[in-house]
Amino acid sequence: MPPTVDELHAGLRDLLLERLELEPVILGARIGMGGDLLARAIVRDTGGFTLDPVAGGGDRQLLVENLTREIIQSIQELPVEALAHAGRAAEQARVAVANHYGKDLGLALSAAAGGGTEDTIDEWTIARALGPEPQGTLLAVRDAHRLPNATLWELRDLSSAGMHLLLLTTPEHREQMHAREAPFYGMSSYLEMPTIPLPNWTARLSPDIHPELLGELLRQTRFRTAITLEILERHEQHPTPDLGSAWFYAVNSRKDEARAVLAISRGIHELAPRLLVALARDEAPYARTSERSDRIALALRRLRENDLVEQPEPRQWQIADPLLGAAIRCLQPGYVEIYPEISQPWN
Repeated sequence: MPPTVDELHAGLRDLLLERLELEPVILGARIGMGGDLLARAIVRDTGGFTLDPVAGGGDRQLLVENLTREIIQSIQELPVEALAHAGRAAEQARVAVANHYGKDLGLALSAAAGGGTEDTIDEWTIARALGPEPQGTLLAVRDAHRLPNATLWELRDLSSAGMHLLLLTTPEHREQMHAREAPFYGMSSYLEMPTIPLPNWTARLSPDIHPELLGELLRQTRFRTAITLEILERHEQHPTPDLGSAWFYAVNSRKDEARAVLAISRGIHELAPRLLVALARDEAPYARTSERSDRIALALRRLRENDLVEQPEPRQWQIADPLLGAAIRCLQPGYVEIYPEISQPWN
């Protein structure tokens, strides 16, 4: 069985736990590195909680309601919906929740059930969802760069009150999260999730996997930990002489996602679908002479803001998720009738 993300990044995990005792930590992890999996392991081991703006769909109410459900679920074993039922088990569960929330019990149960009203939405803050004593509690925030500034300031206040805070982002958003005017400037540290070199991988994996094959796979995955582990797990389930079949099946599993991304990306910018195809084919984004360079630059910035592309070096662009990029590259030309132009070369 391949190791897990937190096992491979044990040194980073220990460093995060050490720093979190002192100040909020901003963790920059590229797409496919597994920063979310590392944070999940830390939350699991410390009894913390997770705040996920993407799962909340950008809706503050849903964001806090999801957090409330997670907290209530950690207090007792019944599904949140069962707390409204009659019976001894439900009564005992309600008592446990009441012991945590005190006078806020009614609001907490209402929020967890998705029953917040206009009168209570603004009252039910992250601080109240956590309970009266958040000191020492760990809150891991996924895609923290997607939170509005007001929410980030609320989290800063909680951190100042003693809550431990882990903010996940990507290196593309480091400036936004750690800039002078950002809420956590001057009171947080920034750590970047490092790639693992080939010798370290070789030492942790079965000797049946030849280093040359592993090296080729790591080049395909750009040394992204979580994606590499996904391929290795597929290989273990269906062993073959090389890793190519596992890579192929992983790419093939992303084709529906690739179609969906291309279909919705025009909402980001008119040029977005063709730019994504060009990048997937290793074509230079500025090579299209019929388009103004400022329009291309704007489209690339918007794609980066939405975590679809990244810029590892100046003027170097690539699709952020290596598997998604490979899936887009493998799609047949003309497969999306609503965007037939994307099958044309980017020149």
